[in-house]
Amino acid sequence: MKRIARVASVEAGKITVIAERSSSCGSCRACSGAKSGTVALPVQCNFEVQCGDRVEILSSGGPSAVILQLIKLFLLPLIGFWVGFGMLLSHLGEGAAAVCGVAGFGVVFLLIRWTEKRKDSVGRCLYRVVRKIPDS
Repeated sequence: MKRIARVASVEAGKITVIAERSSSCGSCRACSGAKSGTVALPVQCNFEVQCGDRVEILSSGGPSAVILQLIKLFLLPLIGFWVGFGMLLSHLGEGAAAVCGVAGFGVVFLLIRWTEKRKDSVGRCLYRVVRKIPDS
């Protein structure tokens, strides 16, 4: 998703922009904590910009990113449950297999949570500056 933003700060290669929060936004949750209509976002930029410049930014999220997150959050823990359940069903019976299934679900869920915490603070959605908009 493309949007127009204004460069707020440029420090040691780290660029922060201020953008209007869009009503169609929400797939990456980068600006979900914003209480006002604007949000500060860290962005990647491969060219020179200065504070106050208007830029066009592009999010790397989209329908494919949302689908991958849904698979990760719902399908993988379910697979963990069925693997844990199926491993012991024939050996110990349904009760112990159900406990192992819940344990498998929990282990996969905790692994997903741990990997998500190690990601960038922006989360699943990274922004990059596409172009600098000339002042009119």
